Amino acid sequence: MNDKTLVFLADKKNVLLAMKKKGFGSGKWNGYGGKVEKGETILKAAIRELKEESGIEAKEKELEFVGKISFVFLEKPEWNQDVHIFLIKEIRKAIETEEMKPKIFKKNNLPFKQMWDGDKHWIPIILEKKEIIAKLEFVGKGVFKKIIFEKPFKKTIIKQENISERQKIALERINILFELARKQKEESLKKKYLKLAKKIGERTNVSIPKELKKIFCKKCFSMKIKKIEKKPFIITKCEECGFEKKYSLK
Repeated sequence: MNDKTLVFLADKKNVLLAMKKKGFGSGKWNGYGGKVEKGETILKAAIRELKEESGIEAKEKELEFVGKISFVFLEKPEWNQDVHIFLIKEIRKAIETEEMKPKIFKKNNLPFKQMWDGDKHWIPIILEKKEIIAKLEFVGKGVFKKIIFEKPFKKTIIKQENISERQKIALERINILFELARKQKEESLKKKYLKLAKKIGERTNVSIPKELKKIFCKKCFSMKIKKIEKKPFIITKCEECGFEKKYSLK
């Protein structure tokens, strides 16, 4: 599955889209993005593609991760791609380039008839700054079949009693982000997933499950953790910054 990037720029009421003028997806409105070059991080690819296609310059800290979607073309497997989606929380002036023609739209009036079939099922979600992990399946040359919203992996589901529906959703998202971080090879993106999980927990007053707290450093968000058992405790030590944390074995 090829890694791709997609960046949306949006404020409270509007979103900047661009019409693809040539190549894959031509004639459709979308955000800015493209493929990840060899040796390039996903974040750097997102920033490079944004500049190449719109003239807009951005810094890594300005890109908020809002989701990952696997686009699966059942009859065109060579088109399959994992798209890492980012949001910049403001509209900036974009120029027309050889590939893209920009236009600002109202969030409540997006041109879905001229977008990829299936976009209406997930773009409104990320524009509301809600995280999404999903798989979209297509038949033919891009006819939407279904969307599958991923559930937390059973290995990392930790139940918390007496929590609200909103908090249950937050806990599910935290589990998903931890699983993504575990699978991710790029260190900067691992940390971005974990920071987002922590932010969701703080925003909804949900504690990150103890089993998950033990696998990352709360100081630098690295997952390079060494565990040392000293009964009746277990000590976790970050191999990146040296931070130590003690947990009871009970």
